[in-house]
Amino acid sequence: MAHLPRCWEPGAIEARWRRGDDVYRWCRFQVVPLRDELGHLVHWYGTSSDSEDRKQAEATLRWSEALLAGEKRVLEMVAQGEALPRILEALCRVVEEQSSDMLSSFLLLDATGPACGTAPHPACRKGTLKPSMASPLARAGVVHHRRIRAAPVVVSDIAADPLWAAYRHLPLAHGLRACWSTPILSAEGTVLGTFAMYYREPRSPSPHDLSVLAQVAAVAAVAIKQKQAEASLRRSEAYLAEAQRLSHTGSFGWRVGSGATVWSEEMSRIVGYDRAITPTMDLVLQRLHPDDLAWVQQTLDGACRDGKDWELEPRLLMPDGAVKYIHVVAHAGRDESGHLEFVGR
Repeated sequence: MAHLPRCWEPGAIEARWRRGDDVYRWCRFQVVPLRDELGHLVHWYGTSSDSEDRKQAEATLRWSEALLAGEKRVLEMVAQGEALPRILEALCRVVEEQSSDMLSSFLLLDATGPACGTAPHPACRKGTLKPSMASPLARAGVVHHRRIRAAPVVVSDIAADPLWAAYRHLPLAHGLRACWSTPILSAEGTVLGTFAMYYREPRSPSPHDLSVLAQVAAVAAVAIKQKQAEASLRRSEAYLAEAQRLSHTGSFGWRVGSGATVWSEEMSRIVGYDRAITPTMDLVLQRLHPDDLAWVQQTLDGACRDGKDWELEPRLLMPDGAVKYIHVVAHAGRDESGHLEFVGR
């Protein structure tokens, strides 16, 4: 219970008080002392007023500002190539800074198992729960979301809710009484994981609380999908590199105006240059057999002038003196600025 002013002067305090229905609400208490003619305190007069609406409005504004800053930070971390666990951990910190009695965590669905913990369970971050103990807790929430798909799960009192029957000893042992969680959904409606907020006392969410859950999950979904896309691209690039290696086929791109050139790892091997070297068309021309240089250059000049596809079968003279025949096919196109470029193999 909050302490009243001790100076025997008029004063006011604001605190959360629990009503008879166990619901906490913010109230403002103002007191004024009544004194006799000698200045002795006779008794106190006081008033109380419900300030829950104002507090909720202040909290809404604070949350909005925090989530906006958190979203900006997440996008920066994604752009900087931060690992997904660090990104989600940072988002948990943003959420937890808004309330002293609340903890949060993310859990991702994993195709190879029931659940994959990405941002540590809150009690793990506080050093009071071993990661191995958090696994059943994670599995309970994630498996449930596999069933319900797109609906939040609100557990106002873990001690009494049947959903937590097999796992409630874990949160209760660490002072966690309420858990609100929501699925993290992709744009296609696929459940990527869950975001959960834990409280140390039985508590039901307000509409604003549910909005916060949804907003945080939406920000997390952006980061998760981006990281999944990056991982998919890396796998695709690895598959392509291996396919080119097995088929002895390289690929390249050449912007004629700027001379900017890119080529694949296998292309580096074919023309006999180290992968670390910056590729240019001049380097390729330097490898051409002296008897083929003139007609190859003439073909390239004509293709650049007319903007047409080209196909060549020249010889390369390798550093060890070996002669290598290659077959090159290139397609003419235009970049976003309308400049001529060739893509080939």
